[in-house]
Amino acid sequence: IPGVFAPVGKEGRVLVDGGVVNNVPWDTLAGLCDATVAVDVSPRRRPEVAGALPNALDAVVGMFDILADRVTAMKMAASPPTLYLRPSIERVQPLDFDKVEGVFAQAQPSMAQFRADLGRMLTAD
Repeated sequence: IPGVFAPVGKEGRVLVDGGVVNNVPWDTLAGLCDATVAVDVSPRRRPEVAGALPNALDAVVGMFDILADRVTAMKMAASPPTLYLRPSIERVQPLDFDKVEGVFAQAQPSMAQFRADLGRMLTAD
């Protein structure tokens, strides 16, 4: 997350989180495999209180979320993965590392459909 974690220098390059330019990089596998599976764990941000305004950090993070969503939508329109999963994850901030169990619980409803879709994909002729 730019502004939260410092960039890293390596071999004369400046590296930041890959999500800055390609949040769900299934397209990097184009032509290298028969099928691609993309799992998008981007949370859907909603205010804790309906109609509440975000604070400055939430607004900046929200801006990055909007940009990442737009890039993903453009990639989906141009060349979608074989299988795509984006579980409905809400009320989780980027630094909420202690909420992993809640994230997994929120993802459970999406997992049954994903498993069925994956099973069909793997057994297709």
